[in-house]
Amino acid sequence: MPDICLCLTAETMAQNNALFRQYRSCIDMVELRVDLLSDAEQATLRADPELAVREFHGVDSILTVRRKIDGGSWKRSEVERIALLEHMLPAGFTSIDVEADQVGLSDRLSLIASARAAGVTVIASRHYMEYVPTDLDSELQRLSAIGDYAKIAARPNGIADFRRLLHAARAHAGPHVVLGMGSYGVASRIMGHTFGNRFTFSSAADVQQAASGHISPDVLQTLYAHGETGSATRYFAVAGDPIAHSKSPEYHNRRFRADGLNALYVPFRVDDFDEFMELARELPLSGISVTVPHKESAARAAATVNEGVTATRACNTLIRQSDGSYRGVNTDIEGFLSAIRTRLSTFRGATVLGAGGAARAAVYALASEGVPVLVCNRTLSRAQTLVAELGEILRDEGQSTALSAAALPGDGTDLGAYGDLIVQTSSVGMHPDHEGDPIPAYRFCGTETVYDIIYTPPMTPVLKRAQQAGCAIVNGSGMFDAQADAQYRLFRTVLP
Repeated sequence: MPDICLCLTAETMAQNNALFRQYRSCIDMVELRVDLLSDAEQATLRADPELAVREFHGVDSILTVRRKIDGGSWKRSEVERIALLEHMLPAGFTSIDVEADQVGLSDRLSLIASARAAGVTVIASRHYMEYVPTDLDSELQRLSAIGDYAKIAARPNGIADFRRLLHAARAHAGPHVVLGMGSYGVASRIMGHTFGNRFTFSSAADVQQAASGHISPDVLQTLYAHGETGSATRYFAVAGDPIAHSKSPEYHNRRFRADGLNALYVPFRVDDFDEFMELARELPLSGISVTVPHKESAARAAATVNEGVTATRACNTLIRQSDGSYRGVNTDIEGFLSAIRTRLSTFRGATVLGAGGAARAAVYALASEGVPVLVCNRTLSRAQTLVAELGEILRDEGQSTALSAAALPGDGTDLGAYGDLIVQTSSVGMHPDHEGDPIPAYRFCGTETVYDIIYTPPMTPVLKRAQQAGCAIVNGSGMFDAQADAQYRLFRTVLP
């Protein structure tokens, strides 16, 4: 299992030593980022290099002075940087990070030779701050020929890039660390075992991250059970965009731990759902939670589906079957109704904002309960298509509930009976777009019940305006809990 390496990124050694003590119980090694120390602290270490490692008892330590082009903060010349690294080698570090793009230069060769003479492990690294290179396999081979460990940190710009990182890591036989930076790379830091990584990097929660996408050591250890996963671990995931706001990892990992299950639930930012499904089969993933904007794509990707998916053409849960295909289930329908079921009889009609997968679940749920629904969307044609498709399905089921479509309500709009319940199903107002309001020009009367299925943040701008106008409000927390519980019960069916 990969070790957890805490990157020490504070401006002083006193602060770094305090971070080391704070996280000591959940880390295996540290990386001292000398380039992030203040000029005064760097001068102190030049005078007495052993001060750099004096506190790090019982853990391995990596010496790093990172260049700006590699995401670091070194301000002086390259000659001075190499000289500082060589000067600090005898301090007692167990490893040194050497950028290998210019390793043929004499100063790099001298540095590597000095490290080997001192018994210091050489991590030959490359950092690609904006992209994933095309020659990953050959680059890893080259790095392995230079150092004891090959390390590549690259920024995936989509799930296809993430797959390429995974393929290269799995194919490389030598000791390595292959990590994705940024939001598309977060899963690589959690699923280090599947990458064959020897360690993963993390940053303290209350200081600057050493690299984009770092997770704090305590979260890696507690939420993501780092150190407990292995070849027998079953993996689950949530797929969406955005995804950083999701409570699903906390919910499902907590329940896996409580039930003593060898399972791990991981967040994936996904731009291309078909590409993600290829990744899901390769990992493989035993179950997937699907959130915006991929619920309709998930319905198309499923080999078999339940009635809720058939009706809404939207799927929020995929379960891996014995033949490797996935069964699609919609738990959003019952989850949506759970938060308002006791009030349903009071609604003469409802307005649903949005026309995506979540909107389909809300419209179908309300119409199935006999509530007339007006679907409003920024693109009217999408609302009209949703109404036509769901109307046909409901008629086939013997339902006669009225469905209508309209543009988003604005200033002066009178929703009439459709204003009894207003349901917001789009991602507008959700973290990180927490200032967004899907109907900024609409003026609430104060008699509406306003239901925003977003739960992060718990009080969105549209809910704030509705509450100020005297409306009853409901956020997405209750819906989340109900649909997540249904998902978890489905996940349990594919676990030993």
